[in-house]
Amino acid sequence: MDKDEPAQIELSTETLFRTRLDYVMRSFMNTQDLIRFMDQKAGYLLSAVGLLTTALGIVAAKALDANTNLTWYLEISSPGLLAVLKVLALISFVGYLLLAFVVLTSATKVFKALPNMLKGVSTAPGLIFPLILLEKYKKGYSADDAGYYTQLLNVQGNDILHDFADQVMEISNIYQRKQQQINTSIKWFEYLGVAWIISVILLLAITILH
Repeated sequence: MDKDEPAQIELSTETLFRTRLDYVMRSFMNTQDLIRFMDQKAGYLLSAVGLLTTALGIVAAKALDANTNLTWYLEISSPGLLAVLKVLALISFVGYLLLAFVVLTSATKVFKALPNMLKGVSTAPGLIFPLILLEKYKKGYSADDAGYYTQLLNVQGNDILHDFADQVMEISNIYQRKQQQINTSIKWFEYLGVAWIISVILLLAITILH
């Protein structure tokens, strides 16, 4: 044995079990916190899109004279810098709305309730995760509460650890799916920000030249 390697602490069977249980429960709760954080990020994205769209709508209403007659439509047919700017602003605004729809669609998918994705056969009791629980303890269209209760009475320490280990893997997979979806949403939001800046610049130029 290497002299620099610290000696392993000898623990009693009960203490070792409690340590393992505490460790896996902390891992379980930490993963759940990460999942909630992904949901919060999606919520922030949706709020940001709402704020940007509201601000852009106000600027567009003023620049394009949305509350007056439709003279700006007539100006499009006549030559001039103002007419060109209005055409470009309209194209940019429509592009922004399309990107906003993509971001909203992508971000809301983060909130989608995912089923148990890991379909491998497990020997764990399956007493924690609701969907797995109903899959194992179900008679026809009704829940087998007696079977669940019997399994709960007969569960051993290692079974509890096994069950938690399975659920940590299950919710880790859910976290991975949510993380991938939120990263996609953020990438689209970056494009949305560029479209918003271009639209605002064009609309402000129209306001100044009007």
